[in-house]
Amino acid sequence: MAPKTPKKKGGKAKPRASTAKVANKKSNKFAKSGKLRKQRLKQKKKEFQKNKHDPKEKTLTNGNGDSGFDESEAQAEEEVLAEEDIDFYTGQDSSFTQRFIASSTDRKNRKRRLDEDEDDSSKYEKRSRTQFSGEDGQKMKMLLPIKDKGRIIPQMVNVEEQEEEADEIEAEGSEVVEKEAEPLPELSGPELIAYRRKKLSDRKQRIAELATAVIENPEESVSKLKELRKLLGEKDPDVCLTVRKLVMVSLCEIFTNIIPGYRVRLLTPQEKEQRMKQDTKKLMDYEAALLLSYKTYLEYLEHTITGKSFDKSQRLTRLGFCDISLPKQNKTDLAIIAVQCMCKLLTSQPHFNYRNDIVNFLVPLMNHKNAKISDAICQAVREIFFTDKSGEVILEIVRAMARLMKSRKFNVQPKVLRTLLSLKIKEINMDQAGGPSKRMLKKEKFKKFSRRERKRLKQSEELERELQETRATQDKEQRMKVHTQIVETMFTTFFNVLKQEEKSPLMPVVLEGLARFTHLISVDFFQDLYAVFNKLIGSGELTQVETLRCVQTAFRILSGQGAALNIDPMKFYTHLYSAMLAIHAGMSPEDAGIVVDCVDTAIIKRKKQVTQQRVLAFTKRLSSMALHQLPEGAAGYIAVARCLVSIFPYTDILYDQEVEGSGVYMPYLQEPEHCHANSAVLWELHSLRRHYHPHVKRLATALLHKSTSDKGELSKKEPSELYQYLKKQDYFPSNLPSKANKKTKAATSGFRSQHFEEELRTKYPQFFNE
Repeated sequence: MAPKTPKKKGGKAKPRASTAKVANKKSNKFAKSGKLRKQRLKQKKKEFQKNKHDPKEKTLTNGNGDSGFDESEAQAEEEVLAEEDIDFYTGQDSSFTQRFIASSTDRKNRKRRLDEDEDDSSKYEKRSRTQFSGEDGQKMKMLLPIKDKGRIIPQMVNVEEQEEEADEIEAEGSEVVEKEAEPLPELSGPELIAYRRKKLSDRKQRIAELATAVIENPEESVSKLKELRKLLGEKDPDVCLTVRKLVMVSLCEIFTNIIPGYRVRLLTPQEKEQRMKQDTKKLMDYEAALLLSYKTYLEYLEHTITGKSFDKSQRLTRLGFCDISLPKQNKTDLAIIAVQCMCKLLTSQPHFNYRNDIVNFLVPLMNHKNAKISDAICQAVREIFFTDKSGEVILEIVRAMARLMKSRKFNVQPKVLRTLLSLKIKEINMDQAGGPSKRMLKKEKFKKFSRRERKRLKQSEELERELQETRATQDKEQRMKVHTQIVETMFTTFFNVLKQEEKSPLMPVVLEGLARFTHLISVDFFQDLYAVFNKLIGSGELTQVETLRCVQTAFRILSGQGAALNIDPMKFYTHLYSAMLAIHAGMSPEDAGIVVDCVDTAIIKRKKQVTQQRVLAFTKRLSSMALHQLPEGAAGYIAVARCLVSIFPYTDILYDQEVEGSGVYMPYLQEPEHCHANSAVLWELHSLRRHYHPHVKRLATALLHKSTSDKGELSKKEPSELYQYLKKQDYFPSNLPSKANKKTKAATSGFRSQHFEEELRTKYPQFFNE
């Protein structure tokens, strides 16, 4: 009785299939899928192993007593059992012994039939390539056949003819080697020059073609950049120097023209796997290739400048760059050109990738011992200071300079620090935008609102921040913040130089920088600066020019933010009055301008804080020192004295020779309050009105007559402006005195210094012509 099948919930019970039916289904399934043969073979192997180890079991034996089932025969039978397996399970020829004997007797016939069914091409593949004699007794060798439209075309070759051809090729190769081994004919000098010009002309033509193709269509011809980069590794000693120079300059111009106006961002591996449009993928591939070429070019410039071996860079060595033996001067020329190319890339495309790497590499070279390299980088930095509006590049450069001077312990050339004086920052946030005070105010403001209002304010601030990022112009608040960081870094460097115990060659530059950026110094530092200035001046280690710089900075502070400070500048007036005696025409032309600016800032702009004796002393000192200056310095001194005469009426005493003051005028006394300037007379104006320069003559005449109604253009200029105006003019008197007779000329035409006479003749030859 068949077992009952369990009932399913919510349905009728299904009848259970019998064991025989399940076996038939399984066998039919194996037969249809082709697995029945493998199952049958496994069963046969199991039975064979069982009979082999158990002698009691009945086994099939042949006449010699060996087993009738051989494992090798079973393996050969695997290919012909498909039909028998099906017959076995369908009831036909079910006897295992009869089927096995029949299969073993027909094995050879079955293998022959399978060979005939194989493809004809397999016969030639399996057949060995043996040599045999042809119709004429020639040795022939079979080659691989040709299959054409279902038919096989055999191929044979004569072995003797093939050997003869190989001998001929070897003979020709030996002849070529012998020809190549022959030395080149000796060329004369003109022939060598012509040969080099021809090679150089070919290289120039190739460079021009590649550069033109890239500039015309960068996206389609970006692969040409790789060919140009290969020319950087020119190894021909005749033209390698010139070719490398030309390729460096050409690549610099190419990158300057094709670099996009945005920063390229490479795709991440996850982004590369995403699907994108064809145009987008093409653009991404172009940007990646451009960035790779740009990076390789910068690495080559770096190795050329520093003189490092290309073997140290595996990537450059893999790209074909190698070192060449060149003289030291040639390597220096290549380094100078490489520096110029890198500076141009930084100034023309400061927004592009690897900007920070270029800045960190070039800034230390500002202190290079080669003047051409350092001057080129300093000029590029000044250009960036003028052109960068956002201030981000300037901030990176200033920080790199601060790190350089700190690492060198401020032992750098003064021109490195002088580049900071080219900054055009006029306004910063004195309250330190984004500082602690602002955050505290913001917290206090948020405490007054409820949670919902705070959330709304935060969302509005985030929205405003996103809108500011999408604007084309730089936000003013962000720009002020960057400028504040720049000024802080610069003043930190200046103050560190002032703290040096030993006198530094950077001191004049630092004092000049403090005088120029006085309006940006915080009021908290004024007291410390005055103490440092008094200490420096009192030590006696400063020169007269450095002393003037200290005085200039001090009075600029007092005339600006420090006007409300309770500071007595009496010592600085004394330092200024005594330092003016050391300024003369043999010194730098800039020194007279410092004196003009100092007197203008210390007396004219502080006219309510100066005494009568101080004004009279400086007026007399200016007129006396005008005799020892160049035209621009003399004009500046006279202009300042003219302002003092017009502002202070009591200076009329200096025009009266009969008035006697209390005491005798002492011009070499360092204290302006006690030199008795009220007893002095401006007799220097009579000499200055006969000056050879027309502007000085006119200004001295106007001051002598106390005329303030001069209608000339110079009368409208401030003393410092007048000094800068005359400084730019190269004037030499044209109305020389008429020539005397030959005897007088012979007596007065000689120079005591022959070197001085040669310099005059070289600079002004028109005045020495007969």
